Amino acid sequence: MSTANMTTIAEAMDNPDKVVKGGWLIREVTMEGSMATWRKQWNTVTLHELCSYKTPKSTEPLSRVSVASIEEMSHGTIDDLKSFAFELRTPRGEVRLAADTEAVRKEWLDCLRELVPLAKKALALEMLRQKSISTTNLQLTKQQIKEAIEQILRDSKKAEVRPGFKAYADQLAMSFQSFLRQLELVHELAHNSAKDCSFAVATIVDNANSAAAVSTNKKMQNGMVMLTRDICVETVEGVLVYMIDASQNEAARGQMREGIREVRAMVQELLLLLKAAGDLEQQMDNAKRAIERRLEEPPAIDPTRMQSSMQANVDSLMETAKLMHANIRTVQNNVLAQPERVGVYSQQASELMCEMLEATNIVSVQGGVDPVTLDLVAGFEDLPLQQRMMLESMLAAAKGFAAATTNMIDVLREVPNQTEEETVQLRVGESTRSADNALNAFTKILGQLDTDPRTTKLASEAAFESEANEVADMTETNLLASLASIDSVVEEISRHPGMAKETAGEGEAPTTVLGAAKNMGKASAAVIRSVQAAQQELVANGEFTEIYRKDPNWSKALSAASQNVAENTAQLMRVAGDEGSSAEQIVAAARCVNGACKKLQQISHVHGSPDSQGYQGVDTAQKSSNQAMNQLVNLAKQMAAMLDGADDDFSGLRSQERSEQIRAEYEAQREIARLEAECERAREYLVDVRKAINDAAEAHEKASTTFQKAPSVADNLAPRGGMARR
Repeated sequence: MSTANMTTIAEAMDNPDKVVKGGWLIREVTMEGSMATWRKQWNTVTLHELCSYKTPKSTEPLSRVSVASIEEMSHGTIDDLKSFAFELRTPRGEVRLAADTEAVRKEWLDCLRELVPLAKKALALEMLRQKSISTTNLQLTKQQIKEAIEQILRDSKKAEVRPGFKAYADQLAMSFQSFLRQLELVHELAHNSAKDCSFAVATIVDNANSAAAVSTNKKMQNGMVMLTRDICVETVEGVLVYMIDASQNEAARGQMREGIREVRAMVQELLLLLKAAGDLEQQMDNAKRAIERRLEEPPAIDPTRMQSSMQANVDSLMETAKLMHANIRTVQNNVLAQPERVGVYSQQASELMCEMLEATNIVSVQGGVDPVTLDLVAGFEDLPLQQRMMLESMLAAAKGFAAATTNMIDVLREVPNQTEEETVQLRVGESTRSADNALNAFTKILGQLDTDPRTTKLASEAAFESEANEVADMTETNLLASLASIDSVVEEISRHPGMAKETAGEGEAPTTVLGAAKNMGKASAAVIRSVQAAQQELVANGEFTEIYRKDPNWSKALSAASQNVAENTAQLMRVAGDEGSSAEQIVAAARCVNGACKKLQQISHVHGSPDSQGYQGVDTAQKSSNQAMNQLVNLAKQMAAMLDGADDDFSGLRSQERSEQIRAEYEAQREIARLEAECERAREYLVDVRKAINDAAEAHEKASTTFQKAPSVADNLAPRGGMARR
C-alpha cells in the first residue's frame, strides 16, 4: 500500500476499510524477555484500525490498535530520546510512536483527533444497531445514555495541564458552542443526543488542554481546567442522570432541565474567561511580535526623517528613550497593583521600542553604517574606525534592549490573578531592572556618538594638513640650521693662516689641503641647499602632506641626516685646520663628510619624483661633493708622501748587495701586511661605530614623538669626538 491509496475522512465514513493516512513512524516495540526498543514501521489508519507493517508492500500487519479504543492522545519528548513522539492510551495499554519532524507528528495527531470521535460514533452506532435487534427503543436509549455517562466521566479525567500542547482559546470556545447545541437536543430528548453530547465533551476536554498549555499564567490554566471539569461532572450528575427517566417521569425531566440551565451558566462563565484571557494574550502577543518583526525585517527608512540632521534624530531618540524609561518605571511600580493594565503597559512598551529601533537605524545610516550588514554606506568609505565601532555598538545595544523588553512582556503575562505570588513579584522586578539597565547602556553609547562625522572628518583633515605644514616648516628650519652651521665653519676655515698658501682662484682646483677642505665644506653645503630646494618643491606641489600621511618619519630622518652632514663637516674643518693632524685623519674626516652627504641624498630620494628639477639638483650637488672629496684625499696623500720622503732616490739601493735588497723588500712586504691588518681592524671598528649610531638613532626615535628644536650653530661646532680626537 502507498500514499496513492489515501482517501479523505468523508470518504472513510462511507467505506470504513479505506486507508485515510499512511506513512513511516518509529514505534516502541517490547520483545519478550528484552527491553523496549524503537523500530521504524509503515503505519496506516482507517476508520476502524491503526495498523503497522514492516514495509509498505507488506499485507500482514505487525500490530493493530482500534481507533475507537483510543482514550487519550498526548505528545512531547519521551525518555529524552524521541523529540517528535506521541502517545495513544487505550484500555489495553499505551502505544508510543514518533515521527521524523514536528509537521509529520502534527498531521498524524490531527488525523487521529478527527477519526477517534467518528470511530467511537461508528462503534456506538454499530452497537446500537446490534442491540436494536433484541431490545426495544427505550432500552437502547437508556443504554446509550449510560454509555455517554461513562464516556464523559472518563474524558473528564483527562482535563489536566500538560505543557507542550498547542491550541487556541477560540477553538475551545467553538467547542463549547457546539456543546451548547447538543444540550438543546438533550433538552428536547432527541434520539442519540446523549451520545453526541458525550462526543462534544470529549472535544471540549482536548481543546481545554491545548488552551491551558498556551497560557503561561498558572492561575488561568488551573481555572480553565477546573471549570471544564465542573461542567463535565454537572453534565453527568445534573443532566444525563435524570435524562434516563425524563421521557417517562416529569420530575426527572424538571431536574434535567434545571441541570441544563446550570451547565449553560457555567459555560457562559468559562466563555467570558476565555474571551478576557484570549484578548489579553493576543494584545501581548501583538506587542511582542511587533518588536520581533522590527528586528527581523529589513529596516524601513523614513525619507522625511533622513532629511533632518543626525543631531536632531539623536535628540529625538533620546526623548523616546526617556519615555521608555518612564514606562519601565511605571510597570515596575504599578503593575502588581493594576494587573488589569498589563496589556496596555506591554503595548506602550512595544510602540516605544519599535520607534527607538526605527530611529536607531536612521541614525546608523546617517552615521555611515548599514544597520543590517554593518557595511559602510556609500560615501563613507573613509569613516574613522572609532566612529564605526561606536555605531556598531549602538546597534548591538539597541538589539540587547529589545530582547530585554520582550522578556519583560513575557513576564507580565504571569501577573493577572497572581499578584500575591512571591515568585511572580521577583520575576517582575528582575525583568524591569534588566530592561532599565539595557536602556541605560544604550543611551550611554548614544550620548558618546559623533553626530556630525563629515564635519569631524573635515576637521580632522584640516588638523592633519596643519600638522603637515608645521612639520614641513620645522624640517626646513632644521635644514637651514644645518646649512648655517656649515657656512659658519667654512667662513672660519677661510680665516685660517694657512689659507695664505692657497694660490688657486675661484673655480680652480685647490693646491693645499686647507683649500680642498674649504671646497668640500662648500660642496656639503650645496648638497643641503639642494635638498632644501627639493623639499620646497614638494610643499609647493602639495605632495608633502600625502608623503607625511604615508611616512611621518621621513621628514625626521631628513632633518637628522642634514644635521649629521653639518657635524661631519665641522669635524673636517677642525681636523684640516689642526697642524698636528695626519693625512690619515684628514682622509677619514673627508670620507665621513662624503658618506653623510650620500646618506642625505638617499633619504631625500625615498619620496618624490627622481625626474623633478629639485632631485636632479641633489644628484648634481652630490657629484660635486665626490669630486671635492677626491681632490682633498689626493692632496692629503701628496702631503704624506712629502713628509715620509717618498721621493727619495733609490739609486743607493740598486748598488747594495743582493741580501740587502731582499731584506728591504721583506721590510716593505711586512709593512704592507701590517697596514692591511690595521685596515681590516679599522673596517671592523667602522662597522661597530655605524651599528652603535643606528641603535642610538632608533632608541631616540622611539622615545620622541615630536620634532626636537634644531641645534644651534654653537652646538654644531662642538667637538664630536670622531677620528681627529682618536
